[in-house]
Amino acid sequence: MAKTIMDVVTAAIYRHQCAIGAAVRTIEENKDKPYSDVVLAARIAKAHHEKSLREWQHAKDKVENEPKKTIKNVKSLKHKALRNTVLVISES
Repeated sequence: MAKTIMDVVTAAIYRHQCAIGAAVRTIEENKDKPYSDVVLAARIAKAHHEKSLREWQHAKDKVENEPKKTIKNVKSLKHKALRNTVLVISES
């Protein structure tokens, strides 16, 4: 099965959401030890994954919007080409 860019981006977003969930659970389970190495590592991981998640979400939005823009450009070029063709035919 061929993967599209959208499939890859969606899978990455899901993995980052799972990682954030795991970090939050770790922080909650060890909340009585707020300065333990485990909690600090989980906080760092959570911050890292949240940043990556924002970047992937931005990429997903861009990928979702790009085809619409491309289709619009193609339609515009098609209309322009038809208009130019009609002008050339009418001039000759």
